[in-house]
Amino acid sequence: MPILKTLRSAFRRSLELISIYGIQPLILRAARERRNEPEMPISVHMLVSSKTWKMGLMAAYSFEYFSGRRWPFLIHDDGTLDEAIQKQIREGFPGCRIVTRAEAEALESERLKNYPACRRNRSTFNLSLKFFDLPAFAPHPRFIVLDSDLLFYKRPDEILKWADSDSSECWFNHDSKEGYASPGTAIEKAVNIKLWDRVNSGLCLLHQDAISLDRSERCLLALENWVRTPALLEQTLFALNASDFNRGGLLPRTYEISVTQFRHPKAIARHYISTNKWTMLYLEGPPSLLWLTIIKPFLWR
Repeated sequence: MPILKTLRSAFRRSLELISIYGIQPLILRAARERRNEPEMPISVHMLVSSKTWKMGLMAAYSFEYFSGRRWPFLIHDDGTLDEAIQKQIREGFPGCRIVTRAEAEALESERLKNYPACRRNRSTFNLSLKFFDLPAFAPHPRFIVLDSDLLFYKRPDEILKWADSDSSECWFNHDSKEGYASPGTAIEKAVNIKLWDRVNSGLCLLHQDAISLDRSERCLLALENWVRTPALLEQTLFALNASDFNRGGLLPRTYEISVTQFRHPKAIARHYISTNKWTMLYLEGPPSLLWLTIIKPFLWR
């Protein structure tokens, strides 16, 4: 019935607003109290905008809380973070480093000067900053890429096992469907690389040796004139580089990617996707983190 549908929609919107304006500030306040211990020798990188930085801080907080480690976090500006937002990020997640767009431009103009297709791709598609800029600023051979719309809810044992080893393997979220810039079979034929199935770059465990500008230039030259979904080029580049490097694979499906209303009870993390992902994230994320990281530990003291 139309009335019931309207009431249901209004109720969901009310819960979403409570989560955004009532619960999210509590999570962001908790994020200021980072673990007081040496940082892991593996950096974590996140690309954020003026619209997504608060979600990004929640993602960073959830990762550190459930991993039980302190990580060197680099927050990359997509070009929309003004000085006021940068100040809030530094205060909201003490010790993180903000990589400004201007700083990235200065480095990449030199780094990509002999790679015209890479330069075109990076300057045309903002999401491609993930592929080019994040590895360029990683201070250690291994690093993690984390999207701002991915939250953790349990201890990520697979990530910790990788981090505690000296492995050069690369690991990714396992997507719910193929998400490449063009059909995978056509890409494989064009670049002569066998693609891993359903790589999603919302969560990436990477080694610098897997990311090759020479390989990326060759692939972009072969693909750029017939790409169907440009927004997926960065994910495609990650997949092509890791597939050709061919060490590692896909994380278990407990690192969930789904369009369902709520996560699976066994989900370690959830990457929120689909057109209404922000509604889904806010209906589930802040309330769950409030219970799991603040209220429940307080009651169980």
